[in-house]
Amino acid sequence: MDAPVPQNLSVEAGMLLAGNTALENDDSACETTATSPSPSETTYKPPLHQPYIWMLICEHADLSTCKQIRLVNRTADTPAAKQLFQEVFLMALPDCFEKLSYIASDAVVSKYVKKIVYMTDLLNPEYCDFAKWNQDAFRNEDVAKYRRYHDLFCMQQALLRGNSDISSLRSSMPLLKNLVSIDIISLGNLCQRFVHGPVPLAGRLFRETSISPTKSLLQFTISPDTAKPLEAYIRACSTKSTGIRNLTVDHCPWGFWQASRPSPQTYRPATFPRVRPLLGNAFLNLSSLTMTSYMGSMRIAKQGHTPIGELVTFLKAMPNLQHLSLKCLPLNRIYSNWSQAADTNLTGVFEELTWLKLKNLTLIQCFSERSAFVQFMERHSTTLSDLHLDQFTLTEKPAPLSIVKKSLFGVNYWGKYATWPALPETSWELAIRCLVRVLKLRNANLHNVDDQHLTRVSGSSIKARFISGETEANRWRFCGQLTRYLLSRGEGLHFPVYGRRQIAGCDCTICR
Repeated sequence: MDAPVPQNLSVEAGMLLAGNTALENDDSACETTATSPSPSETTYKPPLHQPYIWMLICEHADLSTCKQIRLVNRTADTPAAKQLFQEVFLMALPDCFEKLSYIASDAVVSKYVKKIVYMTDLLNPEYCDFAKWNQDAFRNEDVAKYRRYHDLFCMQQALLRGNSDISSLRSSMPLLKNLVSIDIISLGNLCQRFVHGPVPLAGRLFRETSISPTKSLLQFTISPDTAKPLEAYIRACSTKSTGIRNLTVDHCPWGFWQASRPSPQTYRPATFPRVRPLLGNAFLNLSSLTMTSYMGSMRIAKQGHTPIGELVTFLKAMPNLQHLSLKCLPLNRIYSNWSQAADTNLTGVFEELTWLKLKNLTLIQCFSERSAFVQFMERHSTTLSDLHLDQFTLTEKPAPLSIVKKSLFGVNYWGKYATWPALPETSWELAIRCLVRVLKLRNANLHNVDDQHLTRVSGSSIKARFISGETEANRWRFCGQLTRYLLSRGEGLHFPVYGRRQIAGCDCTICR
């Protein structure tokens, strides 16, 4: 006699439980049903087998609050392990790395791990001060809450200072034979991945401390300590024989790119020189890189104090790269007085790097010189199929002093030099006219791309941010025309939408 189904279970759960019991008790019933269907049935629906039922249970179960998971059914361990251990979530807490070591040491479970998701946010030290206050200022449960948070904070600091995370990763990564992806992301992007349920780790943190994760976790700062997760995974990947194929880095801090100067806060040695010799082994087989980074003041790309050399070295260690997505964040989120010097100049990247297998390219919030950008696109024209540019600006090389002096006397020398276009505001037009002959793109999305003309039509360069509505509409039309012109390979479109300005006495093709 079958056990009765509990009343608090849903109908679907009761059906799964009943089906599971039937399959365990009488396997011949399924065979009889399959071989002798009733004559009135026009279609046959096979019964659910036990491994499939276990897979459904593991897929729909909420496991974010579980501290321990045991697989006791040897018949259904394969589908359960595939579903439960395909992604391993970590945070800078000792028990997380202890869990990773247990998974890596298990011969059955370790082969199913394909991705590691590391939440980079650190605990907020301000809540630790609450634990030192007088107990009369809080209720008893509040005192216990902040003291638990203080204990977690102390464990996290001991983990980072003792480099226990690096040692744990270096011992566990070689055992994960099928690991192909690593995501180093913050809580915000992690929440977007789990819109239909609780967020792993964050839910447990809230349960143990009763403090909201959005308040109790800190975002990245400029301290080199915040670069430790990326350093730990680079060191761990260098010990893995096959390396990894996909890497996602969310909000890579400014401290990671510091070349030689110690941090003014801690006076510790920089991070990048320590990982520079390991980049070749870590990223040899990397095919996809998605990075959002604070690149700092890189308006002049070849100055010594900018991290353009470190960025080139970092990207040069990926010879088999096929998908590149790079978003450069300004430092004005950290230093408010750096808002005018936060643009990222990627001219040095376009001049020095070439990937023989590059297929997808996404660049956000950066700019480059037109000649370097055109040469880079021409070198990758045979493999590049998808191009996405957002808030990407093209500029021109600085004019030689002799040309500047002659132009001050009213002489137009724009058309006599190959490094300058016919007019300064037509950088994108000339770039697309050069690339449309060689590029064979499948998808293109040029969004919010502009050139030097936008600052001129909006008035003075000081008020460049206050763009009129007509200019804004022309910019959207300009981006759309650029995309269509590029995909249609320059056929049947009037180009460009704006930028044709009548110059008195000029007889060039643009002003006619």
